[in-house]
Amino acid sequence: MKRREASLERWCVRWARARGVVVSKLTDPTGIPDHVFWIPGGRPVLIEFKAVGLEPTQLQEYYLTEFVGNGYRALSCDNRTLFLEMMKECGVE
Repeated sequence: MKRREASLERWCVRWARARGVVVSKLTDPTGIPDHVFWIPGGRPVLIEFKAVGLEPTQLQEYYLTEFVGNGYRALSCDNRTLFLEMMKECGVE
């Protein structure tokens, strides 16, 4: 399962960077979303990548909820379609 998550993560990062989106990998603290996608125009998006069908852990859900509550776009993503839809909503195609 971890391999599928890593594969999705790599694909999404490459796709975004090819379109001029700066991407930062986050590693600390535990539970924080995997990446920040710095969408042009000052709209950061925080994404927690998961293997298909897996839900965020309780700690990951806590952080996602905190970020959303503070006005950021933050979500869990387990497939390319969801990622592309979210990027399109942010104006990246």
